[in-house]
Amino acid sequence: MRSFFCFLFICFSLNLFPYDTAEARKIIKKLCSPKLHGRGYYRKGVHKAARFLIKELKKNNMKPLFGKDYSMEFAHPVNIFEDDPVLEINGKKLIPGKEFVLDPSFPKFSLDTTFDLPVMPSRKVTGKGIGFRLKFTSKLTWGVSTSWSDDPEVQILKGASDTIIRSIRLINPARLEPEFKEYIVGGYTDGGSNDSMIVFCAHYDHLGRMGPSSLFAGANDNASGTCMVTMLMRYFNPVKKQLPRYRLVFIYFPAEEAGLLGSRFFNDYPPIDLKKIKFLINFDLLGSGEEGMMVVNATEFKREFELLQSLNRQYGRVKEIRSRGPAANSDHYWFYKNGVPCFFIYTLGGKPYYHDVNDLPAALSLYAFNDIFNLIISFIRQL
Repeated sequence: MRSFFCFLFICFSLNLFPYDTAEARKIIKKLCSPKLHGRGYYRKGVHKAARFLIKELKKNNMKPLFGKDYSMEFAHPVNIFEDDPVLEINGKKLIPGKEFVLDPSFPKFSLDTTFDLPVMPSRKVTGKGIGFRLKFTSKLTWGVSTSWSDDPEVQILKGASDTIIRSIRLINPARLEPEFKEYIVGGYTDGGSNDSMIVFCAHYDHLGRMGPSSLFAGANDNASGTCMVTMLMRYFNPVKKQLPRYRLVFIYFPAEEAGLLGSRFFNDYPPIDLKKIKFLINFDLLGSGEEGMMVVNATEFKREFELLQSLNRQYGRVKEIRSRGPAANSDHYWFYKNGVPCFFIYTLGGKPYYHDVNDLPAALSLYAFNDIFNLIISFIRQL
């Protein structure tokens, strides 16, 4: 018993929050549940994820960020794959998601034809006013599109099909939704001073499904970052009296995969005074960490980056913290463009699964998750 209290004393002396990553895995597993449909547009899976996050905010005694509401609505077009696409090459039917993916901008389309001369992969196949290219690749990568293309691509996994094509059958029952409603979710807790605020954010959306048979669960991208924001929120639950120095704001963005649309809308119509943000940290791709972590905007905010480095050296957190300049690769970008000091943090190492059906909770090591969590707590306490 005495050794246990000594452990707790050491933890709190070093600003540690001792917990098992099993709790983080529970959150990630929930966000990746087939019932949430990959937090995308198929059967409004992203809306189900939003409701889960709002419950978390309320459960942890956060105040609503948008007046009396925990969410802010906007809309955008998106291409939705509500039924399975069909691809047959030389009579062999391929498995969607595992053996092929259609360009996310692929329009509603149907083609069943044979060729007088065999089609090589480099040639374009034309039918019904649409020309599409066949690309044989060692890794399938999918995405989200807000429009239809008249020159889309079909990715086919190498070895899944003949590369010399004599016949092809392609059916895509996609639907372009012109006004899909999205919900930015957020809450906050007051600190010792509310004239300035620290913002933690992550995008909670992912790709969803390319029809019911293929689930893009998005464990690393970005259930892991969403989980980090949630764990920080739980730590700063005001009932636990972990009073922060500044007001803390927790934001979950949708439509990142559609082109950073959620964070752009937030910045265009800010519900908070952006000038009062002392610092913002955006989390994405936190499922590994064997090789350390990367900090985007490290070259722009050198004092804050040196503080982060110093704390890491002092407490021996992650293996290495690498620096990178500005990049428009996640939801921090629009804040940076509006003059908000910010970092975007992601981990290095781990499995290479990205925008594919293999990005599952079981593939995440969460190697540096706890260390990054504690590093961030130490960072904001000394910022």
